[in-house]
Amino acid sequence: TSNTDDFTIPQGATPGLSIEKSLVSVNGNTSATAFANVNDVLQYSYTVRNTGNAAYAANVFVWDDKIPGGLLCFDSQGGTQSFPPYAVDPVNGEVTCFSDYQIVQADVEANQITNTAYATSTYGTSTPVTSLPDSVTVLGTADNSLGVVKTADPVSGAGVGDTITY
Repeated sequence: TSNTDDFTIPQGATPGLSIEKSLVSVNGNTSATAFANVNDVLQYSYTVRNTGNAAYAANVFVWDDKIPGGLLCFDSQGGTQSFPPYAVDPVNGEVTCFSDYQIVQADVEANQITNTAYATSTYGTSTPVTSLPDSVTVLGTADNSLGVVKTADPVSGAGVGDTITY
């Protein structure tokens, strides 16, 4: 058997979060949409919105499967700052944070990178709230082809029985 846990959501309160993940830049170039090399740096933005109808007095974190550790996106400063519902306060009911990812050899070989992020917080004192995940795929521009150039010596004028070196 597993342990059980009870929690109560106040009547009429519906906590909710959403996240939108976007590519901001490649190596600082905001018009770039693809990577080419190992060590290229992708910068992502994460826009988290309070889609519920109740304010949070807790930190909001973003978790990205390619970025180690959680990213603090909203700091409640020990519960003294609240994250209001977006429908009530569109200016403060949404927060955006940023993180970088450095391309590795496996990404270049795959010629793309897909990663997924989601947001979490706590409503009240113990109700966990998690957004649905959002993924972004960034394509590589690597040329994975191999070319061969063949030259002959002499280039022309060889006759029957002559040796041609390539």
